[in-house]
Amino acid sequence: MVKSSLQRKAPITKGYICIFVCFATKAIHIKLASDLSTECFLNALRRFCSRRGICSEIYSDNATNFVGANRKLQELKNLFLSDTLDPEIQKLTA
Repeated sequence: MVKSSLQRKAPITKGYICIFVCFATKAIHIKLASDLSTECFLNALRRFCSRRGICSEIYSDNATNFVGANRKLQELKNLFLSDTLDPEIQKLTA
């Protein structure tokens, strides 16, 4: 349970954590998430990648938010690799 602010009568809400573990160094990185939605997980993953760099591989269980995140990331990857995207944009985002 997490208080949403520092005020005395602030409402208490559920909070979740995303635990990222590097299999090479065994480093652990913890990010907070406000719910179990795909968007919330993608935001936590984005914050993690901003701090630690882009991962070459990601392993997770088959929770629905991870499956949804995988689907959205695959769609984004396919968009960037498609022929319809301008090659100049591909070069700028590489």
